[in-house]
Amino acid sequence: CRLHHLMNKMMLNCNVVVLGEGLVGRAAFTGSYQWIDCEKFYGHCHPPEVKKEICQQYLFGIQTVAVIPVLPQGVVQFGSSLTIMENVEFVNEA
Repeated sequence: CRLHHLMNKMMLNCNVVVLGEGLVGRAAFTGSYQWIDCEKFYGHCHPPEVKKEICQQYLFGIQTVAVIPVLPQGVVQFGSSLTIMENVEFVNEA
């Protein structure tokens, strides 16, 4: 229920995404994946919009976020309620 609420809130608040802004925009713009887990997240290393986005997901129980560009189709975002170590094989298969 909390995850459903988070997804609705994210979709309603993000009607327009500027390329390069937020996690999804950064992954799309750079072509590089973003793998962030709560144990290794350093807010000072990220712009404010990314910090806000990640903190909001952590509040709802998401412990790991992976944002992977699947060019030219777009970007996919995965979240887990578990802390998962970075897995390049998973990224390459996405």
